[in-house]
Amino acid sequence: MKVPMLFRSLQAATAMVIVLTVGLVIAVAVGGIAVTRAMEQRERIILIPPYMDRQVQLGWSAASADYLKSFGMYFTTLAANVTPNNIDFVAQNLELFVDSRIFPDVRRTLKATAENPQFRGTGSSLVFQPNEILFEPETMKVFVGGTATHRDAAGRKTDTEMIYELGVEMRTGRPWITSIETYDGREMRTQKWRQQHPNFREEAGK
Repeated sequence: MKVPMLFRSLQAATAMVIVLTVGLVIAVAVGGIAVTRAMEQRERIILIPPYMDRQVQLGWSAASADYLKSFGMYFTTLAANVTPNNIDFVAQNLELFVDSRIFPDVRRTLKATAENPQFRGTGSSLVFQPNEILFEPETMKVFVGGTATHRDAAGRKTDTEMIYELGVEMRTGRPWITSIETYDGREMRTQKWRQQHPNFREEAGK
């Protein structure tokens, strides 16, 4: 029996096992680090939706201005175009985008509109046509200005210039409406405008 050759073969096999074990440990460690980083990292997605002419960025807790403006436009179009037949549908879908802290107030407003005898059962409708949109990054607000048209059962219509002021927050990769304010007129109450009109609420109440 060639003992020296057997010993050398055993040493080589042992060394190979050690090398493979170390390699496996390194591979597991690298894989674990990669998985951990993948779980911690919030990827940024860049999209070009078919209805837009430019790319938008959507992240875990942030999004580009164009995306937030587009979302504000969509939300306003959904919330501000109601008829007696679709008002329940609108309420159900708004819940998907409105923060739970303010949704009860939104639901009460829609319910009051739905139960108004001058609205339900009369063929009335409310249509909002946006014509201007602004995003204010300092306050994370989207301003949508346009014309609200109320049409009664007789076909008579009343036009009112309105502004929808929406507080928007990105959470877990999706936008949420955290505040809603509407007012007549064409002036958007931006941060600069509020600084120039510190007593506008008192003045409006007079």
